[in-house]
Amino acid sequence: MQQVVERLEVEALSFDLWSTLIKSHPEFKPARTALLLSSFGMDPARSAEADLCFREADRAADLEAERTGADVGFAERVLAMHQGALARSLADSAAPDAAELTRLEREQEAICARFAPLPYSPLVPGLLLRLGALVPVAVTSNTGMLGGATMRGALAANGLLPAFRVLVFSNEVGAAKPSERIFSATLGALASLHGAPLPPARVLHVGDNAVADIEGAQRAGLAHQLVNVAGAPPIEDVLSSLVESLRPAAADARPA
Repeated sequence: MQQVVERLEVEALSFDLWSTLIKSHPEFKPARTALLLSSFGMDPARSAEADLCFREADRAADLEAERTGADVGFAERVLAMHQGALARSLADSAAPDAAELTRLEREQEAICARFAPLPYSPLVPGLLLRLGALVPVAVTSNTGMLGGATMRGALAANGLLPAFRVLVFSNEVGAAKPSERIFSATLGALASLHGAPLPPARVLHVGDNAVADIEGAQRAGLAHQLVNVAGAPPIEDVLSSLVESLRPAAADARPA
């Protein structure tokens, strides 16, 4: 085993989800926008303006999560979207109350089930499943509008769920990348599988966000790889490279 550890740079893998392994179904956001338009009493003819408003509020929440390391979930984001719509005279209804927020989240889950996220590349599912057979693979993901329960269903719909031994979502741990807390949760779960503390440097985190994924992984002591953005390799190339580099070491680790 010691020989394998010396040859193998990583003993486990961690992946971001959105824009790393999966992407939004093209019908999902229009359907969700229509849901919010109806809830806010907005004119459907102004859906393009509303969609831009909602995207701006969602992106602002992402940046807040990156700045503070705190999860910014569905309710906070929907209320910010409503406030933005009011400021642009797109809506004139009262802010949704707790019951309405619950209904909206359930409706969004149904929309996500109908228009499940897609693999970022057609090669992702097969390569990820091959990796999962070689080393423990984890999700370390900020959730935003879609919580961990919904994301489990989305991963299952893509056939990706069996690849993962650990699933860590920001809304469930109460911390968002780049906070060390969410990476510590992943490391702790991986260590439980490993049966011993796992050195952070032996875990490679892969993601598309230079702040949330790369700076966050650096702070937590993890190895890291940026993908799917300018100057970085595409996810399928990284997955293929990992399969090839880990396969010989994993084979050597098997009893003779």
